[in-house]
Amino acid sequence: MKFNQLRIFLAVYDSQSTAKAAALVHRTQPSVSSAIGSIEATYKLKLFERSTRGMTPNRAATALAGHIGAAVAHLRNAEVNFASLGHEAPRLWERATDLQLRGLSALAHHRSFLLAARELDCSEPSLHRALSGLGQLTRCRLWSRNSRGVDPTPEALILAEGIGRCESEVRLGLEAAREADRVVSGELLIGALPTARPGWLPGALTHTLKRHPGSRVFAMDGPYEEQLLALRAGRIDMIVGALRPPTATRDLEQMPIFEDSLSIVVRRGHLLARRAGTRLRQLRPRQLTSLSWLLPPTGTPPRQCFDAFVRAKGLPAAHCVLACNSLAMIWSLLISTDFAAVIPTSQARSDLIRDRLRILGEPIPGSRHMIGLTTRRGFVATRLQGVFIDELKKCNERWPPVDPAVPP
Repeated sequence: MKFNQLRIFLAVYDSQSTAKAAALVHRTQPSVSSAIGSIEATYKLKLFERSTRGMTPNRAATALAGHIGAAVAHLRNAEVNFASLGHEAPRLWERATDLQLRGLSALAHHRSFLLAARELDCSEPSLHRALSGLGQLTRCRLWSRNSRGVDPTPEALILAEGIGRCESEVRLGLEAAREADRVVSGELLIGALPTARPGWLPGALTHTLKRHPGSRVFAMDGPYEEQLLALRAGRIDMIVGALRPPTATRDLEQMPIFEDSLSIVVRRGHLLARRAGTRLRQLRPRQLTSLSWLLPPTGTPPRQCFDAFVRAKGLPAAHCVLACNSLAMIWSLLISTDFAAVIPTSQARSDLIRDRLRILGEPIPGSRHMIGLTTRRGFVATRLQGVFIDELKKCNERWPPVDPAVPP
């Protein structure tokens, strides 16, 4: 939905009259009526009951209006943050065009006018003119050029994040409006971190799509930092995986679902695996230092936990032959080499069912962590998202609890 349509819809919703709304948005009454009709036809929604008394909003309109109100709040909050850098608030909701707003969001994401124009299906010169006009409106430089494309300024990134959240809220509002008409056919936009328990996330998605077969899923993988940027910019709605300390995510909300830990794993025929009853605390320093390791990337919480474990034993840094988050790659290397790996305990235990890997005793001390959902603060789930969250919990309940104190 275009931003000028959003303004018209809110004006009609608040005034319940096309004539009053026309005065509020400085349009003619026929153009306001046409815009409302276009919204209803495009999105296959009936939003108002027409009568001689005016335009009475129905449940779908009420659901949509709530989300659009939140969308405007995101834009206002971005303007406040923009003004905190010493600029005048630009009043984007009232003054900016649709191409200016969506264009800035796309440019901040792609860092390229060419790619941003392709996303918006417009010409590169048109986008450049629109954003040049936005720069004049904000009285601020919004980007600088480099050899690879453009670098958005801090002011542009602040506004782009607010615009992205605004667009996300509108998308959720349209889904909520359809659901008010008992039509559940929206999108799940999720970020998927390397999670414990194989089949947990795919199982929840499978059951969700069975309940609502008209729905679609977009799953983003990659480092946590990239997914966090996408979440804050409104390009995804939630991250599924390991939760972070609350102090690092004050603008986010986290929902824990189950607890996991980290274990050291080797292949079944490994020399250490042949010794019955091998326990982590019984491994001699020479045995640990002789191993070549498949480890999580440097700086990630699992890697920090493992490095702390090594330091606590007074050992030198482990010899890491591969640092990655891909459990599939780690498994492939483990079963054909004498490398050791650090992976989630419940992942390792499930693989033990097929008798391919062995855990070296109890989990790494201090490695317990929560797995769950991360969303933007104030996030209100649609019915489809609520079903998905419910299925995540149900899929977790189908798994037998893992007692970290019990060796395999």
